[in-house]
Amino acid sequence: MQPLKPLPLSVSDFATMSDGGYAYVDNTDVIAKLADCKCPYFLSRPHGFGKTTLLSTFHELFANGTGRFKNLKLASSGFELDKPVKVLHLDWGGTGRLDDHGFNSFVRHQLKEQAEQNGIEFELGDDADITNDFHSLLFSAEPQSLVLLIDNYDAVLGPPCRPNADLAQLVRTLTDFFNLLKSQYTKFHFLMVCGMRPYRMIRSFDLYDFGKVPENAVLTGYSEENLAVCFKDYLERAAEILNQEDPDGSRFGGPFTVQKLTYRLKAEYLGWDFISLEDKFPQYFNPADILGFLNNPAAGFKHYWAETEEERGMIEVMQSFIKSRLEEAAGWKVKGDPVTPLFDPDFAVFLSSFDPTLLSDLPEGTYSWKRVMQQCGYLTFKIDEDAYNNPRSRYCKQLELANKPVKQAWLRALLELTPDVIPVCFREQFCRLQEHYQGAG
Repeated sequence: MQPLKPLPLSVSDFATMSDGGYAYVDNTDVIAKLADCKCPYFLSRPHGFGKTTLLSTFHELFANGTGRFKNLKLASSGFELDKPVKVLHLDWGGTGRLDDHGFNSFVRHQLKEQAEQNGIEFELGDDADITNDFHSLLFSAEPQSLVLLIDNYDAVLGPPCRPNADLAQLVRTLTDFFNLLKSQYTKFHFLMVCGMRPYRMIRSFDLYDFGKVPENAVLTGYSEENLAVCFKDYLERAAEILNQEDPDGSRFGGPFTVQKLTYRLKAEYLGWDFISLEDKFPQYFNPADILGFLNNPAAGFKHYWAETEEERGMIEVMQSFIKSRLEEAAGWKVKGDPVTPLFDPDFAVFLSSFDPTLLSDLPEGTYSWKRVMQQCGYLTFKIDEDAYNNPRSRYCKQLELANKPVKQAWLRALLELTPDVIPVCFREQFCRLQEHYQGAG
């Protein structure tokens, strides 16, 4: 077997991947179609799904041309770029604990740095306001002379379950900034904004959420076809390693062929679907799980995405969702048992034919926990096969926990909850179930 290309673990820069000969899932034909359109784009995905890599790819394309794409699908797509375009690439991922003043200072520093890199002369104002500073930067720009890429636009707002204390002012700052982009949109050749939260919360400049279009979904996450075609040699090597490490199958359930290993990876890691409100579409892997496993098959089927630095936030979001469901049940004085189903990680949140809670705007300061869980990637769209084939059913669409790693985190979230945060009417039952599962574990 030929030596395999290095896997892009912790590598999100397209130029680094290209120059270093890293394994790369080539969807640049789709990137070419997006780059040819002048509409402003938005993408919402959970962490680890390739948003940063995608923006880096657009940065390379517009700033340096098609040189690094000559052996990729984009080269035969018909895409042409007359000349390089100045790219302003802002990443607000480091703003999660900043107040409004700190956020303005952070972004103003980035604007100044990006302007200098692109040979744009402008001076920061005295009022420490990013909207005024960006307006000054854009003032002398020619129409369609700039590309603007914003990564982690919503990081400053903090985790959904722990909103920033300065949230209202931060939302106003972001709204003013995006309203400026709306008024100055003709200055941009291309514009894309990425984050985890749906963009609707800013309530200003209309951006096209291209991630909801099925043919664009391949740009983030790995499909089953990607696994079979792009990682075939890696799967063969992984099967060999697992069979050597575990010849009798007692640890990992082998022996493995490539086909059996593929089925196991699907059972462990497949499960995300971000678009099937209207129909039935393919599900996706989080790249962190696939790359982590293929890099070290001998470690077994670890839950790589759930073990990232985001795990603590993941548990907190789940706990807030659990508490909200029990508080709602207590407020409604429901009959029946709302507690036991929560300890079944195969539970489903059913969606009727029209469920506005995932789509509509909410009053300021309120949260739809169904929507928060879905946008963070813990709940994802699933199809009930029987209901899907029954035209009279109102409940063919539902939200479920995505896959095994997320289900494991769900149980951990339940077991870590302290009784004092559970409504009194459910506390005794909740404690009994906690003791049962802790004893079983």
